[in-house]
This record gives sequence, structure tokens and C-alpha cells, in this order.
Amino acid sequence: MKILKKIVLSILFISVLASCEKDDPIEIPPIRDIQTQYNSEIVLIENYLKTHALVVVNNPGGVDHQNVDYITVPSLDPTSIWGTNETTPNANVLSKIVNVGGVPHKIYYIKLQDGVGVSPTLTSQIKAYYKLSLLNTQSTAVTTSATSGVNLPMNNLILGWQNILPEFKMGTITGVDQYNDFGAGVMFLPSAVAYYDRSLTGIPAYSPLIYNFKLFNVF
Repeated sequence: MKILKKIVLSILFISVLASCEKDDPIEIPPIRDIQTQYNSEIVLIENYLKTHALVVVNNPGGVDHQNVDYITVPSLDPTSIWGTNETTPNANVLSKIVNVGGVPHKIYYIKLQDGVGVSPTLTSQIKAYYKLSLLNTQSTAVTTSATSGVNLPMNNLILGWQNILPEFKMGTITGVDQYNDFGAGVMFLPSAVAYYDRSLTGIPAYSPLIYNFKLFNVF
């Protein structure tokens, strides 16, 4: 009798599971339209540039040299990254157009230091430091070692890095994990030139990103 009850209960449990699977399928949301997504993100990025200022560490020889923090300021304040003109940014706010899925994407970036050596290409390996921050929350998602950075192959990097890093040059090697006069900057990336619909640890899908970076070496 007990065995029969167990069999009946098992059948009922399996039936309930089957019913749930049939009635409640897991829905995967469709990938967002790339043009619509870019249109919304570029507004957020430009507003961020208009309402934030950079705090840059100037400490040549120190591991924190050219590290960056971001502070909130009144919109179009003279200290803002963008500057005071509503439609035209400061001359030091550079930009580059990258086409993704047939949609032109504008990447804003700032050169803190140009660097003195060679620039990377898609076939290069680089050694770089970076701090990745989420534009929407201003929280830091990822950061590398302040001294040694990390070795990265250019052809495996996100589109934003592949297009902006070649605008900078490596530094001079002064010792083990010691570099001077390296390229350093900040880039503001729409999600399509980063991870778009992919979700990574600490990085939600469709996240516009900010990178503070230092290009130590190219090899």
C-alpha cells in the first residue's frame, strides 16, 4: 500500500512539473534594436559629460599617476568634461565614429597623456591598466593591478578598445613593471562597442561604460 502511494505521488509530481513546463515557458527577451538603443545611450553619455568633471591624479613616478575619479557638477559648468557649450564639447573631448550593425556609433574619449612609443595595432599584444565604471550607476565594476596592469591581445578586445587604443602610444620601460610617459586616457563607450546584450559579472547587458586606462607597453 505504501509503495502504491509513493507511485501515485510520483506520477502526480511529474504531471505538475510537465504542466508547469508547458504552461510557463521561459521567455528570452529579443535583442534590442541597435539604432534605438544607441539613440538612448548617446543622450545618457553626453549628459554625463555635461554633468561630471574629471579628477586626475598628477603624480609622475607613482602608481596612481593619471588615475581618474569622476565628480558631479552642475550641467555645463566650466569644470564639466563637456564644457559650457550645449552642442559643442571642449576641444579636449575627442570623438571617433565606429559602425556597428550599420549604425554609426560615436565614441567620446580624452587624452590625458599621448605616450611616447609605438601605437598598438590589431595584431599587437599590450600591457595596460584600466578601471571600468558603469556610466548609469558610476560604480566601479573591474580594475586591474595598479602597478603591472594586465597583458591583453588587441584582436580579442571589445570594439571600443580596438578603435581607441591605437590613438595612444606606449611609455618608456624604466624597470620591472615600471613605466614613464605612457599613454593614458578615458573613453566613454556605448554598449554596442562593448558587450551590448551580453551580461558579465558586474556588468549588466546594454551598459554604456567608462574606462580610465594606461597603455604601458606594446609588443
